[in-house]
Formats: sequence, C-alpha cells, structure tokens
Amino acid sequence: MTPIPSGTTGPPVATGRPRPIIGVSAGGYGAALIAIHHPATYQVIESWSGYFIIADPDGKPLDLGSVEANADASAHAAVVKLKREFEDYPRTFFGFYIGTYDPYTNFIADNKRLDRELTAAGIPHVFALYPGAHQGAFWRAHQDDWLDGAVDRLDPPT
Repeated sequence: MTPIPSGTTGPPVATGRPRPIIGVSAGGYGAALIAIHHPATYQVIESWSGYFIIADPDGKPLDLGSVEANADASAHAAVVKLKREFEDYPRTFFGFYIGTYDPYTNFIADNKRLDRELTAAGIPHVFALYPGAHQGAFWRAHQDDWLDGAVDRLDPPT
C-alpha cells in the first residue's frame, strides 16, 4: 500500500457513477436529500428508518422560515423534479424502509406518503415496512439484504 503524503486526505474520489449513498434515521434523511440535490452523483439511494422532511430530534417537522427553504429540505417537494431528473439516470435505485413499531410514528406516515407520491409520479423505487423498531437490532436484521441489493444495483466500475 502506498503511504499517503502528509497534509493530504487520501486518494481522490473517482468521478462519475456508480456511487451509493445510504443512511440510517437522520442519516437516511440526509442521504435522500443529498442524492435528490445531486442526481448525477448517486446511482443507489437508501434510507433506513429515515424521513423525508426536516424534523427535530423528536421527529416533529421544522419550519425553516420560507416556502423555498422548506421545499429545498423536503423530498416530497422534489418528486416532480425527480421524475424529470431520474429519466436522465434510468438505473438510479431509490429504496427506503422503516419498522412498524418505529416510535416516531410520523416517520412511518412520512415513508408511506413518499411511497404513494413516487408511485403516482411513476418513479421506480422500493419501499418496505417490516415488523420492528427504530434500533440497531432492526437495522442489523435487514442490512445484509439491503446492502447486497445496493451492490447488485451498482454498475460495475469502468
């Protein structure tokens, strides 16, 4: 292995696709929003027990002070844009799942809402609702299937 010279952060990241982004809970929100705002960058987007509007630590929606800022922080507001942008990237995979016993009950409703919106817009995606709660044991129970699915959906490197 070649040593990394002092003062650098490592080798450069390869450009272009394929690239996955996956997050859990608030990280699932972040992964989805980052990918939505950068559709050319990510081929696989997964949110595990995440949500799709900006929320406080208790899962309550936040107001960022303007219609534009709230829309920019909402996957729901981006559905129309996604339809157009994902057409340019037909192999993009968007998947999300949540447990039926998630204590943040508005997260379940939020996931179901995004599923309905994406379905109505004709945007391919996978949504799953599994028995379980918002905890590590739940995510570990499904991580192998979801990570394998993510890898399977990535184009091989060129």
